[in-house]
Amino acid sequence: MRFMKKNNRIVVLFLMFTLLIGCQATHQTRTLITDKSSINHPFIVTYVTGKFSEYGYSVNQDEQIKIYKDNEEKWTFIQTAPDNTESIITVMWDGQSEIAETIFVQVANKVVYKR
Repeated sequence: MRFMKKNNRIVVLFLMFTLLIGCQATHQTRTLITDKSSINHPFIVTYVTGKFSEYGYSVNQDEQIKIYKDNEEKWTFIQTAPDNTESIITVMWDGQSEIAETIFVQVANKVVYKR
């Protein structure tokens, strides 16, 4: 009986460890970009607003687009409308060039494109 209890503890510890590692692997830390001069801001704003309009959403000048750097090549742009709906675009981009690849688009809380 003691042997079985010890095995149960080992299994529980293993499962907890696996769960912890899994949660850390899926967690992303985004960095909000506040210094827009550090990136090619004119290009990316034009790119993002163009993508929004492709899916039938036009960004109001009063609605600010927040820029997040997910990692070295992945960026997320979030725009919150006055009615609290969010429009999100995630792109692969180096932060400087005039080439970006869209991998995710959500317009007014509805996913409209996912690569």
